[in-house]
Amino acid sequence: MGTTYSIRHFLCLQALKSLLKCIAKDWATVETKSERETMVNIARITRKIMLGCSMMCQLVVTLYVILRLLFMEYDDNKLFVRGYYPYDTTVSPNYELTLIGQAIAGTYSSIIYSSVDTFIAMLILHACGQISNLKNDLREIHSYDKVDLRTKLKKIVEKHNYINRFVLNENY
Repeated sequence: MGTTYSIRHFLCLQALKSLLKCIAKDWATVETKSERETMVNIARITRKIMLGCSMMCQLVVTLYVILRLLFMEYDDNKLFVRGYYPYDTTVSPNYELTLIGQAIAGTYSSIIYSSVDTFIAMLILHACGQISNLKNDLREIHSYDKVDLRTKLKKIVEKHNYINRFVLNENY
């Protein structure tokens, strides 16, 4: 079981690494100003989604902690997360330390939760931006002469195959 998990974990990391390399390559090989504009607009949208999602998750955790502390009765020793603990959580220092630990754990888990979701959103939006650039290249194909047309068409097909490999990454 341990080796299967580590092999899967390794393959997943390799796939993520190759996706990030593809994104870096796309940013490094931008050919026209309109392609760069499209990619910058997609990056702005992604940044807004990341900030919004992170802020919402943090707001939920913060409001939960505040409301829980405000509406908790004085003699009510209920924790944020109920469970079985290997120590007595009803005595004074253990209760407060467990409460603080649970608040910190809630904060970190919301950060991780929103990070994974926004990373996937970033990958999807990047692919959409690349497809949009490809669509713009196809729209302008009529302006080339016959020799340049073949070269440009070849580049478009290669770019299409590249985007397909990015989206349908076999390792992930």
